[in-house]
Amino acid sequence: LLPGDVGKILSIDKDTSICLVKSIKTDKILRYHEYLLEPINPRPRPGDSVMLTEHYKQFGDAAEGPLVRKEIGILMKDDESDKPFLVSACDKSFWYKEGAIQKVIENNQNWFEEVSVEEEEDDKSGGCVIQ
Repeated sequence: LLPGDVGKILSIDKDTSICLVKSIKTDKILRYHEYLLEPINPRPRPGDSVMLTEHYKQFGDAAEGPLVRKEIGILMKDDESDKPFLVSACDKSFWYKEGAIQKVIENNQNWFEEVSVEEEEDDKSGGCVIQ
């Protein structure tokens, strides 16, 4: 990957901080140190439009909340707890865990909608851009 290229993090070795990254353009799987990667979806802030991530079901009871995949809610509060995100959608509010929601990128073109990658069921990682 070259600076600015987008990839999908498949796994991160917590001991070495080495990431396996699949290139969006070429489908090649490469290794990078975590410090070389920059997330493309920053932590949402109160007032941001948010939506469920691709793997939201892996984060607690997120499937029980009012958000439905690819629909948008508003982040009302972030208290940095175990379930930090209070989201309002469909006239209801619900607390989501980190990893269950993501900030909506301009024009609702979030990285996961452009990627068709078969992944392990326990993958809780996100996309990245090479710095």
